[in-house]
Amino acid sequence: WYEVTGVQTCALPISIICEKILLIPQIPPQIIDAINNNRFAVFIGAGASISIGSKSWKDIAENLVKKCYNTPKRSNTSQSCINYRVRDALLQMTDYKKVITICQYILLSNEVEEEFYREIEKLLESSEDLEGQNIYDELQGLRGLCITTNIDSHFDKHYIPSQIVIGGFNEQDIDRLKLYHIHGSIEDKSSLILNVKQYFHRYNRDKHFRAFLERIFGGYTVLFIGYGLTEFELLAFLFT
Repeated sequence: WYEVTGVQTCALPISIICEKILLIPQIPPQIIDAINNNRFAVFIGAGASISIGSKSWKDIAENLVKKCYNTPKRSNTSQSCINYRVRDALLQMTDYKKVITICQYILLSNEVEEEFYREIEKLLESSEDLEGQNIYDELQGLRGLCITTNIDSHFDKHYIPSQIVIGGFNEQDIDRLKLYHIHGSIEDKSSLILNVKQYFHRYNRDKHFRAFLERIFGGYTVLFIGYGLTEFELLAFLFT
């Protein structure tokens, strides 16, 4: 028994299991078998690009809110597109896709939608200081089918243009030599899946896209790299 600030407490024994953390973890046998049988798929999320300096969706959403606040309103250039109350309300929101959707609508309404894409493109750039530890240089050697929900082009340099798929997904066209940008690419703004309406259509209405994912999750061993629980659309698809 111990007395802490006048309160008596009981110290109970705690069972601790110690496992050695290997510098290079052993590869699960399922992954080795999948690679050998050409049934291995790698899903690449935002964390991979953040590791080389790209901003997170939280940072992108916050910067777009500030862009709206600092951009003059089309109908009255003496005013900003949003006032400080709206700015603060948007900055407190944690649904970043919703914030991005609102900012895109605001900038589009004020005929400066190009500023929206320019800001995103700037925030997706990598950092020269981190290029020496570029995870994408390692991912290329996994010999897996690569699918990414990232809209940046950091991994594209490892593929020729004809091997990069940004739309028109087909369950009959699944090729290990190709890179699939299932949310589009910043290189083609018309392909981007950024706002809530676009996400809803892609995951709920696009039958070919759903069949594409079903074939991968149904027939491949999948490794997720750089994902968190905020990837709601992909997680929801898996659970349903």
